[in-house]
Amino acid sequence: MKRTMTRLAAAFLAAVLSVTALGVTAFADVQPCKTCAKEGLTFTGFVATTEFQKVSETQCARVYQCNNDHKQLTYNTDGTYRDVSDHAATKNATCTEAAVCGNCGETFGAPLGHQVVTDQAVAATCTKTGLTEGKHCSRCAQVLTAQTEVPKLDHVFDSGKKTNPTCFKEGFTTYTCKVCGTQVITDKVKPMSHWYAEWQPAGQGQNSAPCKRTGCTYTKTTACADWDFKLVPADADKAERFTVCPVCGQLSDGGRLEMVEDVKTTPITAWTPEGDLLFRAGSLENGEKIICVSFEFDARLTQCYGNIKFTVPAELVEGSKVMLLDADGGETELEVESNGKTAAFTLNFNTIEDGHRTPVRMLHLVPVSE
Repeated sequence: MKRTMTRLAAAFLAAVLSVTALGVTAFADVQPCKTCAKEGLTFTGFVATTEFQKVSETQCARVYQCNNDHKQLTYNTDGTYRDVSDHAATKNATCTEAAVCGNCGETFGAPLGHQVVTDQAVAATCTKTGLTEGKHCSRCAQVLTAQTEVPKLDHVFDSGKKTNPTCFKEGFTTYTCKVCGTQVITDKVKPMSHWYAEWQPAGQGQNSAPCKRTGCTYTKTTACADWDFKLVPADADKAERFTVCPVCGQLSDGGRLEMVEDVKTTPITAWTPEGDLLFRAGSLENGEKIICVSFEFDARLTQCYGNIKFTVPAELVEGSKVMLLDADGGETELEVESNGKTAAFTLNFNTIEDGHRTPVRMLHLVPVSE
């Protein structure tokens, strides 16, 4: 029996020495395998594996395997873990996750946390939208507080600059933003067209007049609007034919009817037409005094309707009967109201002559016999 135990001890010692030579931890250097002891198995020593187990937040220890394939951490004789090493990260820590150890596979340490950067607010203007203040992480680029758009501001306009219309260009008002200079044009007015001064004979059956609007240098020349009328001279027995241009006053006998100033019109049953009043008076070559009444626009006669009261200087008709000439030279006396300074009479422009309304009324001033 003794001889058998001696052989077993020698064999065990040889095995231990052999394992030690191969790099297996010697039995004398570490605690025995707990599982082997529990299961009554013969323990001969541990072999270091490539596995590690986390033992703290800063370190991990190598796992050993015994001769019966049991794995556990081993201790030195002083009670410390054998083969302890610092964690070696194979996945670095991020803002939200801890690092991962490449040996034990466990996380260690703490997440880095976000590195907050403030995204400055951008003030809105009347031409560009703005942004609210925001935040993001400079490490991972995660948006922590999103910036939101701020609507454009309203323009701050001045009181406006008015551009008056001209003969050819429209008028308008320009409003300018005091902040950005943006301009808005409103209140457009159509061009006014030319406004002519008194028409003058231009020869060869034409008349002309300059535009009297400020800054306009245009002068228009156009054909006369010749108007035929008949009149019985005081020393004749029958009517004679004459021609007058109501626009410029040129007479066929070489004379001219001049414009009468200070004439006022008052519509009674209608309204005065567009354009200017042409109230011309003068004498024919034979001495007969006549008045030509009409309205014109752009050298064209315009049709007046209804009854219109004309108030003229009293001296114009003083000592005369005011006779209305018809197409055949017949005359009808008009009722004249005079206060010594002005005289007034009414003309009817609804009269039909040759199937048409007439835009011209011809008057004959007949001296009152004493």
